[in-house]
Amino acid sequence: MVKTILNEGEDITFGDAEEKKYARNIYGVLILERPAIVKAIDKTPKIYPWGGKKAQVFRDEFLAECRKLEVSKQGFDYTYPDLLKCFHAKNSEYGMNQFYVSLDKLREDIKTGISSNRNIGVLYNPCTMYKMKNLPCFNEFQVVYEGDAKGSLRLTFRSHDWGTAVWANIMSIANAFNELVFKPADCKLNNIIINSYSAHIYKNDMGYYEKMLNSKTAKYFHGLSKAVQ
Repeated sequence: MVKTILNEGEDITFGDAEEKKYARNIYGVLILERPAIVKAIDKTPKIYPWGGKKAQVFRDEFLAECRKLEVSKQGFDYTYPDLLKCFHAKNSEYGMNQFYVSLDKLREDIKTGISSNRNIGVLYNPCTMYKMKNLPCFNEFQVVYEGDAKGSLRLTFRSHDWGTAVWANIMSIANAFNELVFKPADCKLNNIIINSYSAHIYKNDMGYYEKMLNSKTAKYFHGLSKAVQ
C-alpha cells in the first residue's frame, strides 16, 4: 500500500480552513491473509515510526481497555475501545458493547451454518458527533462467517494515515476482535479486509518512505498483503 500511494497517489490538500493538511492519497483496499494476519497482530516492522515494541505495548493497552467495563476517554473526546465497548445512542443512558453483539451473531452463524451480512458495527455516531472537529477515522466493522470455523474481519476507515500509526492501529483492532469475538466463538480469523476511503501519506513523511523503499529494508514492505487500488 505504501508503495502504491507513493507511486500512484494524487497530491491533495484536505482538512479544513483552519488546519490544512498536505498528503499523497489513494482510495485503497488492503487484504491480509494468513500468515500475514499473525504477523500483523504479533509484530510490526521496526522501520515504521510507530512500530516494533511501541506498537506491541499499544496493542496490549488497547485490548486491556476493551476488556474494562468502565469508559475511560484518557483526555480525548473518544477512544476506539470506548466506542466499541460502549456505543451510545443520542438519549441512551447505557452503552452497547459491540464486541458482545458481534460475538453473539458470529456464534449464531456458526450454529446455523448460514453466513450473515448483518454482523456489523459502527464507531461514528452522527447523532452525537456531528459538531465534533476530530471525528473517528475508523468508522465501521463487519464480521463475516466464511464456513469451516473461519471468519473475516472487514474494517472501514474514512481517513487513513499510512505513514505513522497504521500498523499500531491495525494490529490493535485486529487483536481485540480476535481475542473478544473470534476466539470465544472457536472461529479462526482467516482474513482482514481494510477499506480506506482516503489512504494517504503526509507530505512530511514521504521522503522517509521513499528512502526506505529504495534501501535494503524495502523487503519489510512486501509479502504481508495484497493491495488493490
